Amino acid sequence: MNDPAWFGDYTLNYNFETPFYGAFPTNHVELAASFDKPVIDWLPHAQAQAMSHGWKGAFYRVHIGPLPNGSADTNEWNQKSMGAWAATVMNMHYYYTLDPAYAQSIYPTLKQMAVFWESYLVKNGDKYDIVNDAQHEGDPSPQTNGIMSLGLVRFLLQGAIDLSTELDADPTMRQDWQDRLTNLSPFPTFTRNGTLVFRYTEVGRDWNNGNAIGSQAIYPSLQVGLSSDAALLKTAQNTITEMGRWSDGNGTDTFYPAAAIVGHDPADILTHLEGWIRGNTYPNLHIHTGGGGIENLNTVPATIDEMLLQSFQGKIRPFANWPAGTSGRFGDLRAFGAFLVSSDIRANVVQYLRVISERGRPVTIVNPWPAGTMLRLYRNGMDAGPLTGAELTIPTSPGEGLHIAPDGTSYASILSKMRMSL
Repeated sequence: MNDPAWFGDYTLNYNFETPFYGAFPTNHVELAASFDKPVIDWLPHAQAQAMSHGWKGAFYRVHIGPLPNGSADTNEWNQKSMGAWAATVMNMHYYYTLDPAYAQSIYPTLKQMAVFWESYLVKNGDKYDIVNDAQHEGDPSPQTNGIMSLGLVRFLLQGAIDLSTELDADPTMRQDWQDRLTNLSPFPTFTRNGTLVFRYTEVGRDWNNGNAIGSQAIYPSLQVGLSSDAALLKTAQNTITEMGRWSDGNGTDTFYPAAAIVGHDPADILTHLEGWIRGNTYPNLHIHTGGGGIENLNTVPATIDEMLLQSFQGKIRPFANWPAGTSGRFGDLRAFGAFLVSSDIRANVVQYLRVISERGRPVTIVNPWPAGTMLRLYRNGMDAGPLTGAELTIPTSPGEGLHIAPDGTSYASILSKMRMSL
């Protein structure tokens, strides 16, 4: 207690954030309640740090807190994207819940983080570059357009824009943020071992054989997924295969979910995941691998959740990356848009889909049944007619429950199936 590791601080380049990610899709949002306060309380220090460099907004260094004095590690490690790292948890919390009170509580902090990037980005022709933001701690300059930085900053600006819109705040700033987001430089790529993959920077480090930085534009930045442009998705898939960070003390907690998100072979994911669990857990299932602390507690729940249900690209995908022929069932997984989703698959056939709408937003579902299958929708137990199509877009009301199953399946039959065990 007199000499704690990492000075007992909040280390922002993944360590502090990662334990909280799994709380959202598993519908245990309350477990993330303790994340925000250290970041929000540090805002005046982050603004002062930015001012000391002649920058605007809030600049968060790698090690913040605890207050009142802050971490004994005041090295900036040539990293600028720590505020964007911290924003990943706040953004997920908002997108999974759409809680207006929560939006109000985090917006002033995200606003100042976005102001920093609005002014720090460098205009290069019709694009904006990220300069001198090291991907690995202490990488020397020049470091231009790092893959991790580009992902994190995109997610931060996306969140700031959506919060500003939802709260009807700062429309002029919102326009500037949208300009930066729209014109931010693309992810750098290069050919490695004959395969096109993400390069760690456009100028600077090209690759590293440890950690998962090369895949963090996928997760937790959530900038590549199954709805992405085909070429971008293929590059992301190639990167996962080339990286192969199935056992990495600093990497598994983001690498495994990234692999699930972009559709890497699900059987391969589960095989590696089982091996990782067997090699890195005590009999009570506590993870004891490296990484600094409890970061790797995210690995298993986040990976399984992303295999069972994906939602961050505006569409709910049940069994998004689930192995063929494997039964699976989940209840009330939380999805972006404040939806709780339940489903069951047996012999490759989805038995039903239940969606509970907390905020009453429209829901778009990627149809998990074969093309041409006529479906039946029930609203709060009442027959609401047939559905068909590759994507199902359905208006909802707050608190409404939707049940969907192949046409001819009664509401009572769906409820019976929901009570069945695998």
